[in-house]
Amino acid sequence: MSLNSVAIRTTLAYALFGVLWILLSDNIVFALSLPPDILSQISIIKGVLYVVISSVIIYSIITLSARRQHRSETEFRTMAGSMDDLVYTLDVQQRFTGIYGRWRHQEGVDPAKYIGRTAADIFGAEHAAVHSAANQAALRGERIVYEWSSSVSGEERYTQTALAPMQDEDGSVYGIIGIGRDVTERRRMEEALRESEEKYRTLIEVSEDAIFINENERITYVNPAAVRLFGASTSGDLLGRNPFSLFHPEFHEAMSGRIGVLRERTQSVPMLEERIVRLDGRIVDVEVIGTSFHLHGRQAIQVVLRDITERKRSDAALLRLSTAVEQSPATVVITDTAGAIEYVNPKFTESTGYTAAEVMGKNPRILQSGSTPPELYRELWSVISAGGEWRGELQNRRKDGTLFWESVSISPIRDARGRIVSYVGVKEDITGRKALEEQVVQLQKMESIGTLASGIAHDFNNILNTIVGNASLIENAPNDPEKVRLRIGRILKSTDRGTQLVRQLMTMARKSVMERRMVDLNELVQEVERLLGETFPKSIAIRTSLDRTLPAISADPSQLHQVLLNLCFNARDAMPDGGSITIRTETAPGAEVRLRLPAAEPVPYAAVTVCDTGVGMTQQVLNKVFDPFFTTKGIGKGTGLGLAVALGVVKKHRGYIDVTSEPGRGSEFTVYLPLDASAPEPEAQPEEESGGFEGGTETLLVIDDEEPIRDTMKELLTAVGYTVLTAANGAEGVGIFRTQRRSIAAVLSDLGMPRSGGEEVLRAVKELEPEVPFILLTGFIEPERMEELKRRGIDAILLKPVVPVDLLRTLRSALKPRRVRSAPSF
Repeated sequence: MSLNSVAIRTTLAYALFGVLWILLSDNIVFALSLPPDILSQISIIKGVLYVVISSVIIYSIITLSARRQHRSETEFRTMAGSMDDLVYTLDVQQRFTGIYGRWRHQEGVDPAKYIGRTAADIFGAEHAAVHSAANQAALRGERIVYEWSSSVSGEERYTQTALAPMQDEDGSVYGIIGIGRDVTERRRMEEALRESEEKYRTLIEVSEDAIFINENERITYVNPAAVRLFGASTSGDLLGRNPFSLFHPEFHEAMSGRIGVLRERTQSVPMLEERIVRLDGRIVDVEVIGTSFHLHGRQAIQVVLRDITERKRSDAALLRLSTAVEQSPATVVITDTAGAIEYVNPKFTESTGYTAAEVMGKNPRILQSGSTPPELYRELWSVISAGGEWRGELQNRRKDGTLFWESVSISPIRDARGRIVSYVGVKEDITGRKALEEQVVQLQKMESIGTLASGIAHDFNNILNTIVGNASLIENAPNDPEKVRLRIGRILKSTDRGTQLVRQLMTMARKSVMERRMVDLNELVQEVERLLGETFPKSIAIRTSLDRTLPAISADPSQLHQVLLNLCFNARDAMPDGGSITIRTETAPGAEVRLRLPAAEPVPYAAVTVCDTGVGMTQQVLNKVFDPFFTTKGIGKGTGLGLAVALGVVKKHRGYIDVTSEPGRGSEFTVYLPLDASAPEPEAQPEEESGGFEGGTETLLVIDDEEPIRDTMKELLTAVGYTVLTAANGAEGVGIFRTQRRSIAAVLSDLGMPRSGGEEVLRAVKELEPEVPFILLTGFIEPERMEELKRRGIDAILLKPVVPVDLLRTLRSALKPRRVRSAPSF
């Protein structure tokens, strides 16, 4: 209630009461006709009562008005104090007259520091101008809303302030009421929203996916990718269009259903593959996904499209490739960079016996047979990890234990950035081909032996002649020790020569797998030189020119031996009237080799050259010289396989053969073999132990069907302290061992015998006494069979004729662990 209304009410009440009091009280007094002195007293009493009653009336009116004003102020303070905002009042001098609201407690505002002070006094000159301008406007009767910032505890806070003038009933402004609200969080949210909108806008603008917005079946926005996808020149070519006009008619019905779902509820619909019709009429396969949202208070649909034309082509190509790989007659294996198998095709299962589930995650080494040299695997990994392609042949083992050969090509698989992420191996089973190759090689070896036969027969006759002659001389003059020793020496020398010749023939004749080791080519050439010197006609001179600094190479010596023999046989046949063969070794720089053989690797090579002074070859013959079964010799004088086999062997060693020839000027064949820069140093040979033949006191069982051999071995072993039991065949030997096995320390047995051979004896002995040493003696054994027997428990294999020192050393080595076990301990 205003002051004016209170004053009017009080005045009217006082006037009305006064008029009524005077009229009524005077009329009553006059009506009583009382004496003057009494009337005088009554008038006094009447005046006092008038004053009292009028005072009570005025007091009641003022008290009621004050109570109402207090209630109004209390309601205002309560309302203002309960607000989260800061409520304050200012007078016309812009001084604070009141501080209300819960915010003042939260912000630590102390009303005592504000009351009577201006904003300039409290906030300083920095904010004074802003607050003063707003307050001045409010004092002019305006309603003002403004925002300002301040630092609170080092944090910038934003406040929104609303000002309103406080006016009297006459409209004059006597103060300002202000409401301050902390809008920091709102400002942050608005800022975050602006940033989010900017990011979203940027993402859409730079997105490779086409995006447009559909409002009421009209396109209202397209990003640059959509302009490109639909073949438009500008966004204006698409804005305002009905989206249905851009999609192939076969998808319109499905689109209507999807749009209906989006309009019913705000959500996304699953991605589908559809086709669009570009403005130029071309049809493009796309993936489409739609999302319903609200834009400017209206429902809209955002549509995202991705061109999948190339992907579908890639998928189709991948499907064709996958089908080809799945149906490929070659084995395909994919591994990760650590070698763990990630994929195998059905041919892998057919070739190895392992299913895909059995090998997944495992290393391909589960197929290793143990016959491949470790350095070959190291070379393989070195090549593919450097990003190259490795090609070669590996002998592997199937799940059932059988061995098989594979031709292998392994290459790296790279990602888009060129990093190696996997390896793929393509393998072909060449077991049948290898068997045929071995047959061809064996046939060629037999041809070589046949070629050497007459020379070997002549050499053996000379050896036998020396042995028989000296044996007769010893028999006729046994009492001359000096001459006996001389003649025995001749016999031993001749037998050693015969032994070496036989072993060379066996090396040539036997079937063997490729067995790499470090080979000294100079020694190999010298060995071939000795063999040729003994077997070739005397009209052919054999010469060598050796590079003594030539490093060793990693190779199969038996196969290289065959290569050199084949080249020398060809040279011999080219000189029917005699001549000379020169074998030369040297180191050839890679650059020099590549000038003649561009396919060669840029590494140094060991070169072995075979030159002859024969008839030479025409260019026509040179072009076919390495073709299988090609020969210029007469019928029955050659198979035409020698040079083809030689070339195959050299290729297996990553090498090359170069040939030059002119008619009448001879021929020159050069074999290039890559040098292994990391070749190990030759192993130090154990020093020969001095002190003669070391024997023992153990009991030995000797089994051989040849009586002279049994007697000789018994005499030799008995002479050095051993007790020797003998048996003429395997069955007899097993019987002796069964009855005396507790005393027999070792068994020495021939391999090939009637009535149970060496293998049957081995099986029986190991069943009875697994720890008894077993030494096998044989004139010939294939490498594969030798390895198999060693796995079955053979301690050593000696080739006949056995040199006594080798026999005793081997026997001592086999018995040593047994002697250690039987020695007393202290």
